[in-house]
Amino acid sequence: MGKLRKQRAIDEGREVTGEEPFNYFMTLFYPADNLMILDYNRVLKSLNDMSTESFMDALEENFIIRALEEGESSKVKAKHTYSLYINNKWHAMSTKPVKLDFSTPVTQLDSQIINEHVLNQILGITDIKRDNRVDFVGGIRGHAELERRCATDCMAAIAMHPC
Repeated sequence: MGKLRKQRAIDEGREVTGEEPFNYFMTLFYPADNLMILDYNRVLKSLNDMSTESFMDALEENFIIRALEEGESSKVKAKHTYSLYINNKWHAMSTKPVKLDFSTPVTQLDSQIINEHVLNQILGITDIKRDNRVDFVGGIRGHAELERRCATDCMAAIAMHPC
């Protein structure tokens, strides 16, 4: 934007000194140890008429899944791992290594992996912003909110590692 505004000023015959606001942009440096990045989780309002068993079977094509032990935390600890809440039970879920696509930074994002391998491939959701079968739950609300949503208006929840 700054380059465009500078060129417009020059084209209009105005003197450009280098002190104009378009020559600057605001920035902020913040220590990483004081920064908290929260997860942005998904809740699924429908499994597209699939049974829980069929949905889990479809997930196992791209993910390794195991039920969490009693008392084991559902908190997601690493990239490419997730927590799945379905049928009132938490599961650990991780992307199978052979399914990871390192060709671009975007294809490595957990949100993109879930979009592609779960929402698109299994549920046929191509526009996550407009499709009412998927909703987003900010990490500030915690996993209790994911459980609450599954008890009220959703079939499953996928918790992700912060990006």
